Amino acid sequence: MPTVFLAGSRRFTAEIEQAQAAFRRAGVTALTAGKTTEDTLASERAALLRAFTRIGGADAVYVVTDGYAGKTVCMEIAYAWARGKPIYSSAELEELSARGLVERVMKAEELSLHIGLQHSTLTEEDAEEIGHALKREIRKRF
Repeated sequence: MPTVFLAGSRRFTAEIEQAQAAFRRAGVTALTAGKTTEDTLASERAALLRAFTRIGGADAVYVVTDGYAGKTVCMEIAYAWARGKPIYSSAELEELSARGLVERVMKAEELSLHIGLQHSTLTEEDAEEIGHALKREIRKRF
């Protein structure tokens, strides 16, 4: 099963949870660094190291943002890039150095399909034909 690591600032917790649900609906495992219950050096270090481990095992990284990327998210992006992981974002990042490492800006639903196809025996042409067939069927019913 394909796996994506979700990076994002705490201010985007609700959006991260929505993205996680979208990936799971598409059959893509969506991991985060987990929630920290305290703001201490030890808890922040543990969360960052947990993120690095999960990024290492992921197929891609998806940054959930409105453009903002804090220092921790930028470290996660840099680590993912250094590990050769493709990086996607829900919006264009304001931070230029981080923006330069993002392959593409796209919605979580679009990326989940893209990643799912990479790990599927379906070709993109097959998926496109299935999409057209579904649209035709929907038009017939409505």
